[in-house]
Amino acid sequence: MTYVIPYKKQGGALPRFKSVHVGTFSITTAGVNITLGSAIVKNNSFLIFDYEVEATDSQGQYNLVKGKISNNTTLRFARDSSISGKDIHGRYWVYEFNSGMGSVQHFSHTQVTGSDAVAITSISTANSFVIGSMTFDGTNTNGKCFATYNLTAGNNVQVQVDDLGGVQEHEFQVITCSAWDVTKYTTSSSGTSYNQTLSPTVTVAETWIVGSARISYNISGGDIPRQNLTSISNVNFQRRTTNGTWNHVFYAVETNGDCSVQHESGETIASGASTGTTAISAVTLANSSIYQNSAGVCMGTNNTSGGENGQDLFIKHGFNSTIQTQQDRGGSPAQQTIFNFQVLDFSAGFV
Repeated sequence: MTYVIPYKKQGGALPRFKSVHVGTFSITTAGVNITLGSAIVKNNSFLIFDYEVEATDSQGQYNLVKGKISNNTTLRFARDSSISGKDIHGRYWVYEFNSGMGSVQHFSHTQVTGSDAVAITSISTANSFVIGSMTFDGTNTNGKCFATYNLTAGNNVQVQVDDLGGVQEHEFQVITCSAWDVTKYTTSSSGTSYNQTLSPTVTVAETWIVGSARISYNISGGDIPRQNLTSISNVNFQRRTTNGTWNHVFYAVETNGDCSVQHESGETIASGASTGTTAISAVTLANSSIYQNSAGVCMGTNNTSGGENGQDLFIKHGFNSTIQTQQDRGGSPAQQTIFNFQVLDFSAGFV
């Protein structure tokens, strides 16, 4: 079901946002279309989503999902291949800017080389960032399942993989809001913990970290890093095992009062469990969403010998109440899953 919350400001300038649409989706075959409860303007709207996977194997063709806003009334979520008994269950949020308050460009791309330049309509890089998702037609969760989305110039996004092969398809959004200050960082990390200094400093409670990462390695779940904004000047990347070197592209999006951001780190779903909860400061549910701090497909696990299966790596987030989130995975595997996420409350952007 899709819930739609429209907003109107009483006099004065328009608020930053016009509406937010919240709903769930399930993929039982290769993809699903979701009809929104009311029409939006696609080029003023951006999509956030996450999902859990029933699969107990590590096949990227079944586990990776890409999402897009197809048109003013329809969302599309798809994976490469269909398989019985390995369903996907997800949740999405669509935020729509008021006219003139923000813009979004939407792109579909199939990887050709290790680094593909995708032309976009010229925008300001100081106020823009990229959110991407991808699918892969292979039978493993490895380096071919990760990509970075690098806004290298005002008219170009570099879509890059370190492990080219098979069919790698992407959906990405270029989001621009002149009221937000955006700084892009490109860095590499190895070892179990790495810190990236931010300059300029940010207001932690108003800053959204949007990340992507790539690697060339046949990894396990413990090799996948979690990212977290730990202070006004630092983002930390952490993982349990140290195979391979990650190349990161992330954006520090300072919303300047439009969004209240809570940064949750080291959250868990216990061994043998399918659900976990996290206590948070009170939010307005109608305006709030959850963005997972992850390198594309998943987060880290504390298991060094496994933890790369779909049930281990993919988390669906939601709210139990104004002060508690719930995290679900598609089964009850033996591995404990450890993850970071951000709670985004855009209430100030609707007034």
